[in-house]
Amino acid sequence: MNPLSERGIEFRSILGRLLFALVAVATLVVAYRLAAALALSPRTTDAEIDADVVRISCVVPGRVAEVAVAENQSVAAGQLLFRLDPETYQLELELAQAELAVVEGSLADQQRLRESERANAVVAQDQVARAESNLALATRTAERLVPMESAGYVSRQTLDEARTAVSDAKVSLRQAQGAARAATTAVQTTSALEAQVRANRAQVAIARRALEQTEVRAPVAGKVVGLKVAAGGVVMPGVPLFTLIDSATWAASGLFAETELAGIQVGDAADVFVMIDPRVRIRGRVEGIGWGVASDSEIAALGGLPYVARTLNWVRVAARFPVRIRLESPPERLMRIGASVVVVLHEQRRAD
Repeated sequence: MNPLSERGIEFRSILGRLLFALVAVATLVVAYRLAAALALSPRTTDAEIDADVVRISCVVPGRVAEVAVAENQSVAAGQLLFRLDPETYQLELELAQAELAVVEGSLADQQRLRESERANAVVAQDQVARAESNLALATRTAERLVPMESAGYVSRQTLDEARTAVSDAKVSLRQAQGAARAATTAVQTTSALEAQVRANRAQVAIARRALEQTEVRAPVAGKVVGLKVAAGGVVMPGVPLFTLIDSATWAASGLFAETELAGIQVGDAADVFVMIDPRVRIRGRVEGIGWGVASDSEIAALGGLPYVARTLNWVRVAARFPVRIRLESPPERLMRIGASVVVVLHEQRRAD
């Protein structure tokens, strides 16, 4: 064989081995960098868009007079959603107000009568004071006449008249004291009527509140979904009529394996890609990590024994826990509850 041909074959063999070694090294480097990237930036495709929702219902029963929104409509906080027929509640308010007016009138009359009775009691007390003064004067006069009668300066008749005046003054005092007690007792209290006025005012406030609740307004800004109510229908308190999605609480909820949770903390940055348009990257922050999930291998009835399946799984599958990511200024056109997303987390620099 030609020596030049032999050297060419040997050179190609060496070159082939070098190329194989380079490809193997490059593959290992790429695999290492991919593993490191996955360790620092865990991701999941098992995720979806989520948001807080408000179940809209009425507080008072009634017939729907007007529905002011439509399915999938955006509404502002405080915007009218629907209105019940207010006639019955308006009449109840007017009735409560009329009953309050009657009780307030009775209270005013009673207060005027009480003031008159108090004035009579004051007059009676003044009469008691005057009778006490007259008795004291009559007593002193009689006491001064006793020695004068003994000395012959006054007659016995004059002393007897003074003693009679003392007796009359005592009788007058007793009569004035009795009249004063009767006048004081006659002063009526208005406590019962005052309590009745407070009760009627509370009834008016309740009736007014019920009338106000015939108009149901949006508690938050959001999207109307599941609207099935129409004007003319009768609704009951607490029965949800439709749902309002809170557009200020858009988030992504992704399931991550328990082996990845050690590298995830609240506050970590995240990138979210919605499958509606995966070209758009939405920024977010980890808001919370789930603390528990239901087990599918144990069914425990109330007070019964746990159920254990008669099978044995040789491969242990890591449990997955939900991680909630609050989205930062997400595009409204991509936000739909349940939409599929891809979540990529970025580990923050941890303090040692």
